[in-house]
Amino acid sequence: MNLSAKIVEKAEWESIESFAHEELFGKEYLDLYKDYNFAVLVSGGADMVCYATIKELDADTAFLNFGGTFKKYQSQYLTSECLKKIKDTLTKKYKYVGFCCRTKNIAMIKVGLNNGFNIIGMKLVLGLPNLEFLLEREN
Repeated sequence: MNLSAKIVEKAEWESIESFAHEELFGKEYLDLYKDYNFAVLVSGGADMVCYATIKELDADTAFLNFGGTFKKYQSQYLTSECLKKIKDTLTKKYKYVGFCCRTKNIAMIKVGLNNGFNIIGMKLVLGLPNLEFLLEREN
């Protein structure tokens, strides 16, 4: 599948943010998922394959706070390619790109490491242990 990524401004993403969040997270985190600056959408033709909402921490740092591969594509092993597209889109502007995932999410840990992210620490997110990942753009 030929994937492409594009930045979607928050005003445009708001029209589908509830659908996208519920598709991946159900009713969890409803009080948190709207804290972002923009989204990156990965598409295959006309289909939405994956997304990430992005919180800009400072002028050099983007943080993926929610996102993932939509259910229709979860069994097609596209998550690593999707993260690469998101990473490539963000590193055009940001020197650092980070995300967290639960320590039991072995698949996402592998996806992050395979895309050049480094584990830089561990922290509790909503009381659950998470690994923190960071990628520094090569100049």
